[in-house]
Amino acid sequence: MISYTLPSMVDGLAVAASYTPTSSTVAASSTAYSLAYTGVEGLSVHYASGEDNGTTGSTADVDTIKALRLRTNYCRLQFN
Repeated sequence: MISYTLPSMVDGLAVAASYTPTSSTVAASSTAYSLAYTGVEGLSVHYASGEDNGTTGSTADVDTIKALRLRTNYCRLQFN
């Protein structure tokens, strides 16, 4: 398997890709990639897509999307 993470193109954007070539133990080549954006404070968005062709006569395609918003709790003090 070949896996590569690209250097940052844009602040907060990460890109990764992988490739598994055909071999004596793998029926067909498989590829996958992912994107992750964390450029806005408190927000994280991820997308990944890939295919698994490792078994003869079988293919699995997978797409995943995740978004996460983090909230910061602030303490408020009031004096009278």
